[in-house]
Amino acid sequence: FCRREVLHFQVACQNRSAGCDWISCLGDLEDHLTGCTFKTYPCKYHSRGCTVRLLKSQVHYKCDFRDIECPQCRAITAMNLLTDHISTDCMESRIECPANCKQKFLRKEVGTCTFPNLYDLLKRTLPCSLY
Repeated sequence: FCRREVLHFQVACQNRSAGCDWISCLGDLEDHLTGCTFKTYPCKYHSRGCTVRLLKSQVHYKCDFRDIECPQCRAITAMNLLTDHISTDCMESRIECPANCKQKFLRKEVGTCTFPNLYDLLKRTLPCSLY
């Protein structure tokens, strides 16, 4: 008797926050959930830290954790890490001279300096010889 009463309790779909307005008895909930069009799925980049849940129809969602090509060096990085990549790792980024000569050059050109190593470059106050 109690089981039958419980199965007749009115419940809302657990996907209500995603837009489903289904309300019916508890006994019908399982069948409804198998076909509910408001069921959400984790973003395909959840292993990278994305916490967004998507409807099946949102396959073109532009996740901040998606892969993107660096516009300068063409390396592949996560969208949310692109700014850090460009400012610290990208070899095609223009950076200021470590010797503070006010010139800018590509990060990959640091090793082309006429000084034997970067430490010597930083110690000297001579004009920059990169150009």
